[in-house]
Amino acid sequence: TFAAKSDGKDVGIPCVMVEKSIYDQVMSQNMLDPLAWFADIERRNTGTIASAGGIKQALAQGQVLNLEVTVLRGKDLHRAENVGKLDPYVEMAVGDQVRRTKTDREGAQNPAWNQKLKFKLDRERLALGVTLRCMDEETLKASELIGAAPVDLEGALVAGATSFQVPLLNEFKLAAGSVQINITISDR
Repeated sequence: TFAAKSDGKDVGIPCVMVEKSIYDQVMSQNMLDPLAWFADIERRNTGTIASAGGIKQALAQGQVLNLEVTVLRGKDLHRAENVGKLDPYVEMAVGDQVRRTKTDREGAQNPAWNQKLKFKLDRERLALGVTLRCMDEETLKASELIGAAPVDLEGALVAGATSFQVPLLNEFKLAAGSVQINITISDR
C-alpha cells in the first residue's frame, strides 16, 4: 500500500497496487455488494470463506457453516466450595446445540482436554449466543458448576479462526479460572 499524491504531496488516501488482471476483474463486476464479491474471490482462490467478510455474508444469506471449537486446557480452575478433587469437563452450547469434552480426572485445577467440539452455525443459532460452562463431574450427585462465560465469536467471524482464553465466573460472579480455546468457522 502507499498514499496517493497530488502535485507531489501526500493527500492521505491509501492506495493499493494490484495486477492488471485483478483490476480488470474488479472493474468488470457489479460492486454494489463488495463484501460478497471479495468473499467469492476468496472462495475461488482458497476454497474457503474465511476472509473479506465472507463468513458474515454467508450467514446473512442463510448459509449454514461449520463451527469447530478446540477446547485445549483449563488454568487455575476452582469451585466456590473448594472441597475435594476437581474432575473438570467443558460443556459448550451454540444456540440449541450442546457438546461436551471428556472429563479430565488427572488435571485437577489445570486440565488438558485438547478436544474438538463441532457445531452447525447459522444466523439463528448465532443470535441465541454461544456459552461455555466448565463443570466438576461428581459420582453420586449432579455435576457442579466451576464457572461459565459467553463466548465472543467476532474474531472468528472476521478472520475465520481465532484463539483466546475464556475467563470463567462462578455462580457468585467471582473469577473461577479460565479455559483456552481455538475457534474455526468454515463452509467445509
